[in-house]
Order: sequence, then structure tokens, then C-alpha cells
Amino acid sequence: MSTPDWRDALPRPPAGGQLRGLWMTSFEPPDAALLVEHLLPALLGCEQASAGEGPGRTLFLAELALRLAPLRGRLNIITSPTRAGAADAAYPWLWRHVSHFIVGAQGQCVQHAKFWAMHWQVGATQYLDLYVSSTNLSGAAFRSQLQAGWSCRLPLASAQGTPPATAAWSELVDFLSALGRAAGSLARERLDELTALLMRAAPPQGVEFIASIPGRAGALQRLAQLACPAELHVLAPTIGDWNARTLPAWLAAVGVAPQRTHLYWIDAQHPWATPGAWQLTPESCQQLLGQGVHMHRLPHAAAWHAHQPRADLRWSHAKLYLLRSRNAAAGWRLLVTSANWSTAAWGAGRRTPDNFELGVLLKTDWRAPLGWQGRFDPPAAVPWCQARADERRGALLAWAQATWDGSQVELQARTTETQQAVRVLIEFTDGSTRATRLQGGSARIACRRTHPAPLHARLSLGDEALCVPVLDVRAPQALADGGIDLPGVDPLQVQALHDALLLQRYAGRTAPLEDVWSDHGKAAGAPQVPTAPASGAPGADYSLLAWRDARAAFAVVDQWQAAARQAFAEGEAWRRAQLLADGQALQCLFARRADPAHLLAAEELGWRLEQYL
Repeated sequence: MSTPDWRDALPRPPAGGQLRGLWMTSFEPPDAALLVEHLLPALLGCEQASAGEGPGRTLFLAELALRLAPLRGRLNIITSPTRAGAADAAYPWLWRHVSHFIVGAQGQCVQHAKFWAMHWQVGATQYLDLYVSSTNLSGAAFRSQLQAGWSCRLPLASAQGTPPATAAWSELVDFLSALGRAAGSLARERLDELTALLMRAAPPQGVEFIASIPGRAGALQRLAQLACPAELHVLAPTIGDWNARTLPAWLAAVGVAPQRTHLYWIDAQHPWATPGAWQLTPESCQQLLGQGVHMHRLPHAAAWHAHQPRADLRWSHAKLYLLRSRNAAAGWRLLVTSANWSTAAWGAGRRTPDNFELGVLLKTDWRAPLGWQGRFDPPAAVPWCQARADERRGALLAWAQATWDGSQVELQARTTETQQAVRVLIEFTDGSTRATRLQGGSARIACRRTHPAPLHARLSLGDEALCVPVLDVRAPQALADGGIDLPGVDPLQVQALHDALLLQRYAGRTAPLEDVWSDHGKAAGAPQVPTAPASGAPGADYSLLAWRDARAAFAVVDQWQAAARQAFAEGEAWRRAQLLADGQALQCLFARRADPAHLLAAEELGWRLEQYL
């Protein structure tokens, strides 16, 4: 559950952990401010805190952008399409490092799951953190809502000789595979990398995954098989448009009678009774009551967890299903999921789900709903209901993707109106634009400029618009500049900070980044170019400094080679490419210092690089 300070709900790295990969899903488009100001700095261990204005703010953004650069292609978010089309003007460089995909490549569907996976390196050990929750990647999800979630940390076996574990992960693997296909070929490749990591981990004990996949039945039957429910208690903020056919079909598939089904709902005077929060139509309310489902009035001050303040104004966005098994020894199960109680989330009868949903089923001692047995007694208390528009209308612009490999932008789109050309406006990081048209679902546009880089592609067809980021798929070796675009920042400061962060990976930190920023001709932790000794100083002093410089530089070279050997032994292509890019950047760094010690280190590093190129 969410805690009083919403920042406490943000994931944290393990002690000494280095992030190696991130995969996240959300229904709502990712909130760039949440990612930049809070989530990503916490995961990456940034030294600088977010500041309002001035040099401190610039240093914070520069450090974050440069820490993100080595992970390009490893930070992935999949959501439903972004119809608003508003670019994040305050963070134009973010989507060059974080790949944002949308679903709809193969047909109409909704991405509603909230699944996060984080790959960590801690010393010689690797871990995979998994999160399943009701939390979107928005500021409101953390600040204004109560959420429910489950998480685990799994150690990973060596990539070499790992036996396949597909059967144990089959439900999650099927979900990821279908989600990848729905988001396009590049998204599928990225999710295949996550699946490969799952094969190196033992599944958590006592947990079963329940997934809904658009167009495919089975989620309800799997829930019935695993939980064998004799009684069902539902806590969800959105209740679907149930009718005389779909409600009995849903309950029959799960194996629960209407009289043993309990829905916990709010009255019209409840603090959450506002448009956009809890949603139940009058027609569905009548169906539920008319078919025998028990509806219980949720107390205004219901205590969801021990850390919840009495005057907590956040509304619950959690989706919880508490089930009592027919087998007394099996006890109670709790399904923590992204799925509201609706046919769109679950399907019912012949109708299959429209949404991607994911939940975990686990044994539980939690019984809070059983104590919330208040009654709706009109006129003092009536259920909160509101009519809502039908949002199932298909879109003309169903899906799009744009990628840039350094020489051309490739555009792909799926539309339901194939006779009309799609208008496209490509936006660059300097504010310039370039217009083109998309006919037949794909196009390639020459774009050889490195600065500015393509940022967004805005597609329009009829009165519909769709905005997608241009995914930067250049190889790491092509990113010598760190891939940062911050107007007004001294390039020498950026280069110095880039050098400092690079050396941190292989030599450890020896100076705060603030010192690097203020003295931008040097790099923290770097063996510095020695200065000539003062007049009268013994010549041996200069020789000693040169010897220390050479020793420090060669220690960096040795650390780089140890990391390169490990990366090539593990067989991870992205890690090998990143190590080669780091080696080339280190060689340039030493060459820029231009003194004998560093020139010798640059030459030595060049020889060692030849082993891998």
C-alpha cells in the first residue's frame, strides 16, 4: 500500500546496486516530471538533488542525462497510446534515453497492466526485482491515490548453462510475449531480453500470476482453478457495465454464486464520490443488486493499512479480490492486480478481454473487507453512481512508432483508414520541424544530422492526432557526446562531467561532482596532468608525480579490461557494446591529457581494445 509520504513508495536500489535494465508498463502515458525529478535519480543513485533554478539545477539535469546515456535501449516503458500529443518541453532529452512504446501494432487493445522489472548488478551478483501493482507512471498515482502492490527480489543464475524455466514462468512469459507483439517488433525484442532474465531466476514461492491478454480467454478459468473460490470479496474503483448476460457468465467462469459475492462500495457522501475517481453506472448497480450480489458500504475512514493517517485524503486506486477457497485447508487468497471488475479487463462469456492486465495470487491473512459490512440505507446512504460515456470507439490512428539510427528516421503506423495519407511532423531538439506524409504504413526519411536530433513524431489523420517519441537506436559507440541536450550549458562542463562519471565506473569517486562542475577543465577521480615543479624543487618530485599518474591511469585500464572480460563471458550483446564504447571514451580521455603518462595509457588501452573489436 502507499505510505504517508508518497516518495517512500518509490522503488529503491539494493545497497551498492547498479541498474542494468528497466521495463515498466502503465495505462496512462509516463509523467516525465515524475521520472526526471524522483524515480530515475533514485534508481540511478544520482548525487545531486533536484533544485529549483540556477547552476544546481543544471548540474542535476546534466548528471541525470549522463547517467542515463549508458543505459540507452535498456530503459523501456509500454503504455496505451498518448492521444493528447503534448511533448514534455521541460525535458526534451529524456526520450532519447527512455524508450516509450505504445500498443496497437496488431489490433485494437488497451495496455492497463502495471508491471515493473528492474535488473540490478551488486558486486558479482545480479538480481531481478519484480513489481505488480495498480500504480500508473503518473504523479497523481503516487500523490493523490492509495495503491496496492506486490514485489520480490530474485537472484539470477549465471547466463552460461542456465536450464530453461519456461514452464514455471509460463503465464508471465505469455503475457510479455503478447504485449511485445502488440507494441511492435522493437518492443518485442526488448521484452525478449527480460524473458531471458526470467529464465535465469527461480519463480517466487507461493505466488501465481494471473494475466489477461486481449482477444484471448483464460484469465477467469485460471483464477477459478488456482483459487477454487467459494466466496469472493471485490475492492475496485471501477465497475464495468454489467448486464443480465455478462454478470452471470463472469461469476460462473470463476465458480462463485452471486449470493456469495461481495462488492465494497462508497455512498454518495463519501470523500471519494467525485467524477474521475470511483465509477459505477446506475444500470450496473441495478444489475448487481438485482442478481443477488451483496453491496457493502465502505466506511468513510476505513483503515487500509497501519501507516495510513486518519485524515488521508487520497482515494483508493487499488484493485483487490479476496477469495475464500472451497478447501478449508487452503484458506484465503488475495489477488493483487491491475484489473478492475469489468468485462474489458477480464472478458465474460464469449467476450474476451480488451485489456492487458496482470496480477499475483497469494495466500493472505488480510481480512479488512470482512469488517466493512455497512449497509446502504436510503435515503441516508445510497450508492455512488455516475453515468459515463462509451469509450470503446476505435481510433483511426491505432498505433505508430518512429526510430532513428543516426542516418534515417523510420516511421511505422497502423490505421483503420488505409486510403488516406497520414500527415507527419518531426520535431527536433532545437525546436525545428520537418513535415512529411506516410502512405502504406511505413516510410524512411534521411536524417543525418547528429545535432539537433529528432525528438518527436506527430501524426494526424482526419481530426485525430497521435504523438510518439523518436526512439534513438544508435549504437553506444555513436554516443561519444553523452547524448545530452541542455540549452545554455557550457560544453566543457558537460565533457568534464562525462569524464568524471566515466571514471567513477572504473576508478571510484575521489571528488564531488560539484567540484567538477565548478572546475570544468578537470574530471573527478581522474589522474590529473602534472604541473612542472616549482623553481628549485628536486627533479625527482616531477618524476614521482608522473609515476603516480601512470599508475592511476593503468589501474583504470585494468578495471576496464576486467569488466570487458566479464561482459564478453556473459554473452550480453548490449553490455559488450557499452564496454567497447566506454573503452573508446577512456582512450580519448587519456589522449586529451596529452602528457607522457596518459598518452602511454591511451596506447595500452588501444591495444587491449583491439582484442574485442
